[in-house]
Amino acid sequence: REHACDAIILATGYRPTVEFVAHELRLAADGQPLVDREWRAIGNPALYCVGFWYPTTEGWLTAIGRVARTAARSIARQLRSIEAPMEF
Repeated sequence: REHACDAIILATGYRPTVEFVAHELRLAADGQPLVDREWRAIGNPALYCVGFWYPTTEGWLTAIGRVARTAARSIARQLRSIEAPMEF
């Protein structure tokens, strides 16, 4: 069934999985979603992929905070551009 949504948050738990939305993504050889610099999925920029990568040089909680802030700023910019009044 279909439903119009402003946002969808997929929380997959301790083992990240994307099989149920893989048709919307481009995946790397290891199965991780390919993303741009703002963590938008290559293949569907309406999807943001946060929490799939485990860094080796910084703590995971530090990294997830940094990545989440980047994604949130991108989403806010996108929403502002949608809500901007049209100029004639």
